[in-house]
Amino acid sequence: MTRATTRAALLLLLALVAVAATVAPAQVQAPATRIDDMSFPAGLEGERYSMLLDAVNSHDLTLAERFYNEHVSDAFKEHFTLESFLDGYKWIASTTGGLDFHAVRTYVPARSGLTTLVCRDRLYGSWWAVVFHYGDRPEDGLTDMKMMRATMPDDVAADKITAKEFAAKLTAALGRVCEAGLFSGAVLVADGYEPIVERACGIADAESGEPVTMSTRFELGVAREMFLAVAVMQLAEQGRLSLVDPVGKHIGSPFAVAQRVTVSELMSHASASADSFALEFEQGAGKPLIGAVIESVAGVGLGEYLSEHVFGPAGMDDTVVTGEGHVLSTAPDLHAFTAALAEAKLVSGASIAGMWTDQSGGRGYGYGFAIGGGPKGLVVGHTSAATSSVNYDIYAKTGQTVVVLSDMEGAAWPVEALIGDLMVRLE
Repeated sequence: MTRATTRAALLLLLALVAVAATVAPAQVQAPATRIDDMSFPAGLEGERYSMLLDAVNSHDLTLAERFYNEHVSDAFKEHFTLESFLDGYKWIASTTGGLDFHAVRTYVPARSGLTTLVCRDRLYGSWWAVVFHYGDRPEDGLTDMKMMRATMPDDVAADKITAKEFAAKLTAALGRVCEAGLFSGAVLVADGYEPIVERACGIADAESGEPVTMSTRFELGVAREMFLAVAVMQLAEQGRLSLVDPVGKHIGSPFAVAQRVTVSELMSHASASADSFALEFEQGAGKPLIGAVIESVAGVGLGEYLSEHVFGPAGMDDTVVTGEGHVLSTAPDLHAFTAALAEAKLVSGASIAGMWTDQSGGRGYGYGFAIGGGPKGLVVGHTSAATSSVNYDIYAKTGQTVVVLSDMEGAAWPVEALIGDLMVRLE
């Protein structure tokens, strides 16, 4: 199969699976209508916003303290000390590199008692909402304040970009955050088979000074659940277990809860999740409990099974499993995992549709995969914030893969958020 043929097959199969899989109702509810007014607020509210943005953009701790003293209510101060407020301010200032005003956002139906300012950050080019909450007397100060990721303004989303422009914008942003020391890791964005952005930066080993490369392994944490789910679906396709089997059938647990929790519930964190967690605790697992089920049914160790039946067939040559069940992988290997799923090298399309359908009672989780939706349709994958910061997304309808791996706590999600914004604009 040629590279072009493989890419076409990947796009076609992912699209077919996206149609077969269903997204949780909570994930696809129509958002409230947004109205963005480009006029900066006037009066006292404008003064407050100006002071806060000036403090963020100048990294002026004194100005931030003055904002706290002059513009937040006593009720606010009871819940947030000056120290905690300044800690949050410093994080926002360093993470964004500064915020530039774009619009005042209102909603239909209206949201009373608050004003939302939409700003663009200077490091990533991402969108933030600065939300002021007021009580009955706005002149007494803010009762609450939030700074969070914002939905991209409609006027910006309508400005479409090519794949080449996408790559240029993302590469430039990664250059800024790498230079600022806010990101160390590897990023891969692929359109079908072909990577359109591959970038690594930072130091992989502090002692040796070895740099991070695209071949650097990162621990995937709970994102390993994707591979465990594939293994279970393989065994189910072979008739060696059933998803409705109680876990106790395969691990011989002495605990009664093992007879209540099914394999399906364990994989999906479904309504019996409390029982699932209790079972994990009672078993004293050092490795994932579903891994113990796989070992029992397959008759081999978890690492051996995954290497032979998942990583090997997928071409994930740099992915390994430690004795404790931790999975270490690379950005290119995760891209290879997408292709292997799309080419049905691991499990059937029906099994993939099952993994990519909400099985958790509406909480957006299938079998081993988190499930979401957006302007580009179904998005599945996994995140982790354990030893490494991990974001892995498959845009099932349009065939893109996004991998962000970092050894810095919380560093992956701002990059993934930026990529999501750019993806909305991608033609």
